[in-house]
Order: sequence, then structure tokens, then C-alpha cells
Amino acid sequence: MKTIFQTIKYAVFIFFFTEIIVFSQDSFFPEIQNWELSEDKEIYDSNNLWDLINGAADLFLEYSFIELRVGSYKTQDNKEVKVEIYHHNNPINAFGIYSQERNPEYNFIEIGTQGYIDDYILNFLSGVYYVKLSTYTKGQLGQDLLLEIAQNIEKSLRQDNSFPNILNIFPEEEKNINSEKYIARNFLGYSFLNSVTTVLYDSVETFTLFIIGLKSSEDADSTLKKFINLQSAENISQFEDNGYKINDKNNGLITLAIEKNFIFGILNCSDQNKIQKYMIETKMKLRAF
Repeated sequence: MKTIFQTIKYAVFIFFFTEIIVFSQDSFFPEIQNWELSEDKEIYDSNNLWDLINGAADLFLEYSFIELRVGSYKTQDNKEVKVEIYHHNNPINAFGIYSQERNPEYNFIEIGTQGYIDDYILNFLSGVYYVKLSTYTKGQLGQDLLLEIAQNIEKSLRQDNSFPNILNIFPEEEKNINSEKYIARNFLGYSFLNSVTTVLYDSVETFTLFIIGLKSSEDADSTLKKFINLQSAENISQFEDNGYKINDKNNGLITLAIEKNFIFGILNCSDQNKIQKYMIETKMKLRAF
């Protein structure tokens, strides 16, 4: 008889502010009473993801996509729910792709880390997995079917359903709920600005607060210098002791600074009091992070 240690293998790694938890299991799709399960034999990875989601494959690969499992559940009266389970290398990248596809105006539900439901679809985040369900059944019945399958899938994945810890750094005041995003690459169009978490804020004007995670304080310093060196001298001014204000020709006004191994800042905020308030609060939270 296999022991639980033979059945469940796990590994834990730390990357900046990210904890990776990966479970090895025979099937991602549980058996559900009154439903017939059919699993696709093909497992999609970085070599063939285009075969299934051609237009979106490149975006998924930016977020360290590992594999996609596809299955479907069908009742005796031919009601069907299709399930796609996208496996990413860590929770922050799974959150990242989820954040790219959600909209703050969606109908959010409590499942996994978070999910949303609409006519014909239910998508949710759970640890290292981004799960997408769809059905052709209309109305409330369709949503009930989606929710039943989703709840069973979520239980089978056995994930820590916390949001990434870095989101706790962002100030709550005036924050646009569910506007958090994680951008894996090319923030603001710069190829060296990667691993960026952003949140929208809204008062008189809409602005963005961002945090860029680097491997070390030295990397943060060299990355900021690289960014500064690409700007025209007349567009740069000092902010506080180790910060800068930059009128970027493509992105507008950017205020940014360094704390430990993080570059953080505000995009397109003209209120100087607000800039100082949010920069100081973010700096202090990062210092304690």
C-alpha cells in the first residue's frame, strides 16, 4: 500500500516574495457524482499551446506557463461543462495571467483565491492554477452547473488560496478594488522592467502605484540607473533623498524610488501631496516587508 508520502510529492521554493507549492497528482479532474468525466489525452505545454489557444498563447507563456489539462463533464441529459486547468510555475505568475483577463466590473465569487462568473463562463485562481470553465447551458441553471464543477475542481487542486503577499504593501485608501495586476515583462515598454505589481487608484484623477521586485538591492540600483540614463536630463528632477520625478515621453509623469530590492513609484499623478503621502507609506511598508 502506498503511503501518503509516496502519493503526494511536494517542493517549496522562495522567489523574492513568492512561495511555490506544487503538488504531484494522477489527475486534476475529480470524479463527480451524476457527471461523466472525459479527459483529453493531449497535455498542452509551451511547444503546442498555440494549437488550442493560438491568439492568447504568447501571453500565457510570458507567465511561466507549464502545462494545460483539458477535460469535460457531461450529464445524462447532455448538459456539459468544459474545464481548462492552466498550471504556472508559481502563484504570482498564475495570479498575473488571471489579473490580465479579469475586469474590476466582473461578478466576483468566493472560490479558490478568487473567481468570477457570468453567462456561460466561470474562471478562478487557485495557487499555481488558473482554471477556466464554460458551458452552453443558459441562465441560472448554467451558472449552477459551472459552480458545482468549479467547487469540486478547486478542492482537488489542494492549493494555498492566499493572494500574493506583495499585494498587502499597497495602501488601501482610494484603491480601485480588483484592479491589482502583475506584469511579468516589459513594464511601460521597457524590456528590463519585469516582475511588476500594479494597482489603480482613483480620486480626482486616476493614477497607478507600482512595485518592481528585483533579486537584490544592487539589482534595484542598477535597474533604476539604467532607466534614468535613458531619459533626457531636462525631464529628470530629484524626489526626496533617493527618488526621482521623470517626464517620460511615452508614459507621462513617473515618480519612483528604491527601498531594499524594490523599485516603487507612481504613474501619472499630479497632486504633489498625494504623491508624497503614497510614496512614504509604500516605502515604510516595503521596509518592513
